[in-house]
Amino acid sequence: MQDTEEDKTINTNNDEEQKQIDTNSNKEEKLTNINNEKEEKNNFKFHKLIPEILEEKSPYNEALDYALKNEDIKNIAISGIYGSGKTTIWESYVRQNNLENIITISLGNYKDISKENESVVENRVEKQLINQILVQINQDSIPLSKYKFKINNSEENVFLNTINTVLLIIGIFIWLSRKELTILNSIKNLDDDKKLLLMIIWGFIIAIPLFYFFNKFYSNSKFKLSKINVKGTEANFSEDKENDETILDKDIKELVYILSNSKTKIVVFEDLDRYDNLDIFTKLRELNFLVNKYNKTYHLKHTVKFIYMIKDELFDAKTRTKFFDFIIPIIPVINSSNSENMLLQLLKHIDKKPSDDVIFKISLYIDDMRLLKNIVNEFKIYSNIISIDELELNIDKLFAIIVLKNVCPKEFDDLQKNQGYIYEILNKTKEYYTLFLKNKINDKEKRINTLNNEIEFDEFELISLMLPSDVRCIRTDEPWVDILKKWYEDKEDSKEIKDGDTNYKYNYYQFIEKYIKVKDSKEISQKIKQDKEKEIEILKIEKKEINSKLEEIKLQAIKKILSNIPYNEKEQIFNDYIEQIENKNYLDFINFLILNGLVDETYYYYKEIFYQGYLGKNDKIYLKNLLEGKPQDVLLEVENPENIVKRLNENDFNRDNILNKNIVEYCLENNLNYILNIINKKLEENCEFYDGWWVDFITEKNYELIKFIKLLNNLKAKNLKKYVNILYNTLNEFLFNILGGFDNSKVQDIYNSISINLYDDILLNIYLIEDITKNNFYKFYLYFKQSENIEEPKLDKFNLYIEDNENIISRLEDEDIENFYKNIKLANVKFNDIQKLNDNKDAILKLQEIKAYKLNLDNVKCIVKVILGEDIEYGKLISKIYIDDNDDKLQYVKEYINENFDNFISLYINSLDEENKFANEENEVFMILNSNIKYELKVKYCENNKTEITDLSKINNLKSECDISNCLFKNDKIQFNSQNISTYWNLDKEYWGVEFVNFINKNIILTDNNSKDILENNIDVWNRLIN
Repeated sequence: MQDTEEDKTINTNNDEEQKQIDTNSNKEEKLTNINNEKEEKNNFKFHKLIPEILEEKSPYNEALDYALKNEDIKNIAISGIYGSGKTTIWESYVRQNNLENIITISLGNYKDISKENESVVENRVEKQLINQILVQINQDSIPLSKYKFKINNSEENVFLNTINTVLLIIGIFIWLSRKELTILNSIKNLDDDKKLLLMIIWGFIIAIPLFYFFNKFYSNSKFKLSKINVKGTEANFSEDKENDETILDKDIKELVYILSNSKTKIVVFEDLDRYDNLDIFTKLRELNFLVNKYNKTYHLKHTVKFIYMIKDELFDAKTRTKFFDFIIPIIPVINSSNSENMLLQLLKHIDKKPSDDVIFKISLYIDDMRLLKNIVNEFKIYSNIISIDELELNIDKLFAIIVLKNVCPKEFDDLQKNQGYIYEILNKTKEYYTLFLKNKINDKEKRINTLNNEIEFDEFELISLMLPSDVRCIRTDEPWVDILKKWYEDKEDSKEIKDGDTNYKYNYYQFIEKYIKVKDSKEISQKIKQDKEKEIEILKIEKKEINSKLEEIKLQAIKKILSNIPYNEKEQIFNDYIEQIENKNYLDFINFLILNGLVDETYYYYKEIFYQGYLGKNDKIYLKNLLEGKPQDVLLEVENPENIVKRLNENDFNRDNILNKNIVEYCLENNLNYILNIINKKLEENCEFYDGWWVDFITEKNYELIKFIKLLNNLKAKNLKKYVNILYNTLNEFLFNILGGFDNSKVQDIYNSISINLYDDILLNIYLIEDITKNNFYKFYLYFKQSENIEEPKLDKFNLYIEDNENIISRLEDEDIENFYKNIKLANVKFNDIQKLNDNKDAILKLQEIKAYKLNLDNVKCIVKVILGEDIEYGKLISKIYIDDNDDKLQYVKEYINENFDNFISLYINSLDEENKFANEENEVFMILNSNIKYELKVKYCENNKTEITDLSKINNLKSECDISNCLFKNDKIQFNSQNISTYWNLDKEYWGVEFVNFINKNIILTDNNSKDILENNIDVWNRLIN
């Protein structure tokens, strides 16, 4: 069954509604995503460089469980490269399993110790190992240890010491002063029970502090009997200590005691592998053996396990498996192949981050997680401190500098000191390339000179080429070319020539005749000459191209220069300074940064905080972009244009990106026209004009024109006036081309997006040229007349554009007013709406005097109001203008209306709204009704007229325009008098209308004397009406 039309319509509407819903849903989703992205970017947190604890259990937990639960496994290795995540795996396991009684030893080596004494290094490491063990153990659990860290006494301990000391002093004092004390004498009088009680109390006063102090002494006693000497005989009880023992060798028993009595279960050793000293590991394994045997001997039930975090290459294969009881390998979390993803993740919450391309390329050189995190941390800090936006710095370059700082800190430090490999490459490349090009030019010149010389002697070369290979001159080893040259100078000289196995004697002519065909010789000679001349021309072109490159060197960035240098020469530059790199492993990375322009001659902007000085912030931005050949913001507010101009030379002013508003204004204000002429000439070269150029306005070249127009619009008024004059006089056609584009709607949109008032300002300043005459305007007209794409007259279009912007007058300076009005009168400018000038009475009066406004109602009403100082009722406007008691105040307006009376009155009548009626004086009514306006407009006027006509005879052509009188009769706007009745009566009777009869009936009153007079004077009218 087919759908009805109504069903189809409903389905269509439903589809459209669904599409709208889907569209709205997509928009909401996009907005949500955008908001989420913004929120994420604002949630950046710095990344700590210590291992992070994993919430989820890792695949390594099973291996760790096995190793820690097995009593036979005591030495465990967690192996992997630096930054592979060994500590993260271990600490996450500890947290997840709530392990306790763990001592962690971290003894990383972060400097070159290859030149230090091995025993000194070993002792220092072992000393720090003992210190780190002690600091993690409660000293109360190892009271007999000789190693102690200073700690403050607790309040409780201080209190007990004080109380016991006081009690001991009191007890001793009582005993020593027992005879002198009165209280003791009184005790003698007590009974025996009380005496006994007091003696017991005194005994406690003495005994308790003695017990307290002796207990502390013996529990912490380290007293040892080392030797006894009796009458010269000595017994030594101390252990012999070898001088070559290290600290760990000497104190290994102490460590056994400490680890056993502190109930330590696990000791973790980190970064010991950085010392590449296997002896330390051997001693630690021995220590582990002794501790566990000690625990077993003294029935201590816990096993002490040592965990070593090491790099894989520390032990060879057999030694490794022999040394360790269990090995857990760690697969690196990050390497050069996956560091890109991690870097993107870390940078996700940073608002301004490097481009994906730079991240990808740089990540190939990074394989350490901590390094990545620190790069991101420093990048965030630098990007907040360095004036990225203010100096318009490149975020990719900043990121590259940060990576360089972390990957190659020595090279970065050298660069900050203006020395080292990178600094030399950046500063010597231009010099090297210049020398390279000059050498090539010299080679070309030498080759050209050689070819020119060869052309002179091409005949001898040709002859030598044409000689058979087995022909040679006896008694000389010189080449044939040299022999022929000398022989040519003495042609009669005979030379012995060997031809195969036979010798002959010839003079020069005989020789040539024998072996060379003259005709062939000339043809070949000519061919060789042409070939060499052609090669010379090619060499000259190549030389010219090299010279151009030589000129461009000073304008090019290092990246561009290096890209032009052949590979071998480039390698030579790098190799010349390679010895200045401390770590050759990163040479490729450094070269990558330089070749890709990520570290270039502007590096100093990225390594320092900007401070205002001789050059301001924007001055530096401008100069940096100028030297780099980057596009400039022409409105960049450089702070010191004078200092910039002094630093630049003529070549710099010829740069494509030289344009800057402040610099142009400085040149204008200081009459540096020679600089402006260089800039203007370069600008003209960069802009492209042709027939219909505005159709393809957005081109790479015309982008420079847009920037130039943007600059013009932002110049100070006085400077724009100067600049327009310069352009008018020096680049006349260029200025015309700019103005010509404004009238095209497409270009006008682009121009207006840059500036709303620019065209007005340019035209205003053209009209302010002091010596402008009608011939100047005619020149404008002729220029645009010649263009096939522009309709005639183009000057009127200029006027129309100005006429829509009356406020252009408000831009006039006092000294320009007279000249401006003179010029716009010559140009016949007519402003459309001078009401916009209400606040400028002088301007309105001047415009009405020279009639430089459109004759329309709004403008006329505005002028009348300004001159008379009152609002004029619309219906009385014409009378107000033509009334005699104005003392000719409105003379210019009246003249202007008279010159265009019919057009103005037509506009006046057509513009009447429903709320108004015409109420002009009778004379003005007659002027309007007797004008040449359309008949229909006269009728409309009469229908809306409030003025009573006293003399109908003053209306012309009443007979042909009887509707006018009928309309007046109908609206009772003709005075009821005898003259008007007679005037109408004398018309042909066929023109009479019912309006006249009704008018008579309405106005006649028999008892009224006026009516009687009218009847008596027009008896024929009444007779006709009665009959």
